[in-house]
Order: sequence, then C-alpha cells, then structure tokens
Amino acid sequence: MSFHKYLFASICLASLAVLPVRAAETAKPATSAEVRKEITEAMEAIARYSATKRDEALERANKALSELDEELEQREQKLRQRWNEMSESAQAEARETSNELAQRRRELAEWYGAMKHGSQNAWQEIKTGFARAYAAFRKEWEHSDNELDEADKS
Repeated sequence: MSFHKYLFASICLASLAVLPVRAAETAKPATSAEVRKEITEAMEAIARYSATKRDEALERANKALSELDEELEQREQKLRQRWNEMSESAQAEARETSNELAQRRRELAEWYGAMKHGSQNAWQEIKTGFARAYAAFRKEWEHSDNELDEADKS
C-alpha cells in the first residue's frame, strides 16, 4: 500500500470512528487559514464550557473536527497532485509532516472520546487535555501549510 493510501486510510478510519460526515449544506470557508481560524475559535469556546454544557461542547467539537477532517483531505489531495513534481527530500518531509498530522488527529479523537464518555468530575481535566491536543495539532497544521506554501512558490 502506498504511503498516501495508508495515510488517507488512517485519517478516514480515525474520522469514521468518532465523527459523522459533515452536512452538505454547510458553507466552507475558502482558505485553509479561514478554516483553521473557524476551528480554533470553536476549540477555544469548548475550553470555556462547563460540565453542565457538555452536550453543547460535544456538538461543537464534533462539527469542528468534521471540518478539520475535510480540510485534511483537501490538503492530502493537493499533496498527491504535486507528488511527482516534488524532490525526494520534499517527499520525505511531506511524509513526515503527514504522519505527524495523522498522529495529532488521532490524539484529538482520543480526547473527543474522553469528552463523550468521561465523568462530569473529570470534565475540566478532559477538556484541558482536548485543548492541548488541539494546540499541538494546530502547530503541526500551520507547519504543514507553510511547507505547502513554500512548495507553491518553487
């Protein structure tokens, strides 16, 4: 199995395990930066939800993660389209970054699962863990976007 098929399958499986497919009528922002801003705002809002608003937090997290998954798929598609034009070192770096993004996404899925099934007594710790996992994901996502932008310039 090729690297990209493996990565795509991993991301899809992680997404299917915890998230429904995004509604078709939802309008999607045009750029990765806009999507990242929208998702980040949602993630920051989740960190402010109390245990009594758990269902609202889960709904918002679910939507944000669905949008994130859609953006990741578009990123991978863009990468696949450029693959043959990339140098071996650029391919290696892209593989490493994609693996890191997939790992960070799995961590988010684990924290989302904890949010769904954790006790109200553990809510603060769980949502803090979720926020930290998103911060790590976002850092890698920004790095990945910068790599793609640099590739566009060359």
